[in-house]
Amino acid sequence: MPTGDECRLIIKNLRSHQEYVWHTRCWIAFIEKGATEVVVSDLFAGRVMRLALLLFLVLFAGCGIPVSRTMIIPKDVAQSPEQLIAKLDLLKTGMEMGEVFELLDVKRTTPGVREIVNAEEKQRMLYGATQLVGSPQELEQFRGHLSKHRIIEIRFRDIANGLVFDSPVSVLTTKTGPDFISYVVFYEGRLITSPSKPNSFYQEESTRVYISDLFGTLFRVGAGRGVGQIGN
Repeated sequence: MPTGDECRLIIKNLRSHQEYVWHTRCWIAFIEKGATEVVVSDLFAGRVMRLALLLFLVLFAGCGIPVSRTMIIPKDVAQSPEQLIAKLDLLKTGMEMGEVFELLDVKRTTPGVREIVNAEEKQRMLYGATQLVGSPQELEQFRGHLSKHRIIEIRFRDIANGLVFDSPVSVLTTKTGPDFISYVVFYEGRLITSPSKPNSFYQEESTRVYISDLFGTLFRVGAGRGVGQIGN
């Protein structure tokens, strides 16, 4: 183990790989002896600065960080929206509900598949945002007609949210992936129309958020909570 004087000399004149190893030994020797100061060479300080610069460039070179991912995939039905569309195209008007479920491989435990049972939601799905006008008997008759419908919603969603550090003063939030919804409508147990299939269902959104806005929001939230606590 080198002495304290040798360590000081080596650290000040750090040149080669061998001296770098000695420098490490010196550091350990100083710690073992309870040293409070170590003279670091200009070469070592330069390496630290280069490392810090490298980390900065990595951080702000457009690197993306995944933040969250929302997945609703009817695995028994399809592994992709395109596969789901291909199955829906096989359905024909007049098919019975059991036949449709068997063709789609829909089960009670299939994720992303639900039946719309709320009357208002059914009405909005079938007729849009309309207001019913009529006598009580007519309204009751319409509700009976509505109850004979069974609407099955099939959803395929795989949305990834991320952050892209492409600027020292802002970050880019991204949202990408498929978000597909189809409705299969039955009346008195039979398919009455072709399932709805959106033409465009892939999302690719980006929003730039400035760091100054983030700090401003945090300050406003913190100030609001502080005022609320004082009021209480």
